[in-house]
Amino acid sequence: MRKSNNRPVTFGPLMATLCLAIFIAWLGSFIPESNALGLNLKSYSLFSEIQPKRESKGTRHVRKTKKQATSLGLSDTSSSLIDTTTGIGLAKIILPEYPVGPIPIEDFGDSIPNFQYLKSALDSLQTNPENRKVRIGYFGDSAIEGDLVTQDLRRFFQKTYGGNGVGWVPITSPVAAFRSTIKHQFSDNWSSYTWMSPKKVSASMGWGGTLALPSSNETSWVRFSQKGAPAPANLYLRNRYFQHQLEIGDTQIQVDSSSRLQSLSLGASKSYFIQWPAGARDEVYGVSFESNRGVILDNLSLRGNSGLPLSQLSVNLTKQFSRHLPYQCLVLQYGLNVASPELTSLYWYEVGLRRAVRHLKKLFPNTTILMIGVGDKSARIEGEYKTDPSIPHILSIQRKIAMEEKICFWSLFHAMGGENAALDWIAQNPPLLAKDYTHLSPAGARKVAGLIEQALKSTLKSNITMP
Repeated sequence: MRKSNNRPVTFGPLMATLCLAIFIAWLGSFIPESNALGLNLKSYSLFSEIQPKRESKGTRHVRKTKKQATSLGLSDTSSSLIDTTTGIGLAKIILPEYPVGPIPIEDFGDSIPNFQYLKSALDSLQTNPENRKVRIGYFGDSAIEGDLVTQDLRRFFQKTYGGNGVGWVPITSPVAAFRSTIKHQFSDNWSSYTWMSPKKVSASMGWGGTLALPSSNETSWVRFSQKGAPAPANLYLRNRYFQHQLEIGDTQIQVDSSSRLQSLSLGASKSYFIQWPAGARDEVYGVSFESNRGVILDNLSLRGNSGLPLSQLSVNLTKQFSRHLPYQCLVLQYGLNVASPELTSLYWYEVGLRRAVRHLKKLFPNTTILMIGVGDKSARIEGEYKTDPSIPHILSIQRKIAMEEKICFWSLFHAMGGENAALDWIAQNPPLLAKDYTHLSPAGARKVAGLIEQALKSTLKSNITMP
């Protein structure tokens, strides 16, 4: 019998060869594009057709900012605001050039120059009754906390136009020990809130975005001691619950029950010690130290603030504050808390800042609003310190909004010296910046105040007239 030559078919070697080929092809997908020996090597992805599609980082960011814009009440078709960068950093930007010399204040007012409101108010101090006052509110972040910059500007205004007192002081403050223009102490049982607090309270935040609630179990107190000649003081609070008494040294002041903002006169004294009884449920905002005539300049700083929370100012409460503290000028100095070399889009910032400025314009229709463009700030990039690449973009957005909203603008970035000026400022003796290449030192704050003063003097001398 003849043996059969048929052998059982085995697929092992065939499968091994196929797997080896797939493995070699997979390894090839990791070879980058190159041109070697005259051959163009193209990169590829072996499984690209079966992998889920992923958006680039830039695409996700633009889509996210469009969603933010919609939540802010804007259409995502506002293409003029959309940053078209693709996740590899902000695109290059060209900033305006200023003539050699002091950086001027740009007034983008249309038929009525926006700066005229402040100039007219200051001019009127020469002719109006003795109780005439001009009030300036200087909003900012940690760059001006502790009365930095504002204390020197206040000195200039009060020396030139009269006035006395440091103006607004919140009832509690994280930098109370740092501030040198007034001695401020308070008990540690206050519950303090700001726009930046993670926990929100039902009560409206006060002027400047702060609020303090006394303890419900024990006495809460605050102590102020003025430097120099004492100015009259007024305490601002709301008490929606029951009438009670405050102890002011050896005297008592009645606090009525009302949902309205109350201004309680504390008289003119070198020092004040104010006590709230246990269980008082007042919403306490702050004390204003101010003369009856001249210029009052309020430092309204809030650490970590980008400026966007200004759109949260309560319309009703702000109107009540304005009856007691009417402003002829608002200064806005923000931007450092926005800056980051890793930013790929600032669309959200432009939307939020525009909303904040428009909100202020509605609350203060006949008020000069001066936007201080962000100053230089260094970041460590590729091993060396240089201007944070987001700074020019923030500055450009601030100037654009000032122009379109017809307010005033002054560039601190250019006044400091422009690109990489922070390196020069920190190298001065004494240094004009802190070691973080961001915050002003006391000497730097005096320098900035001097630069702003110079710009203000130049603008005040110009012939601005109301139509």
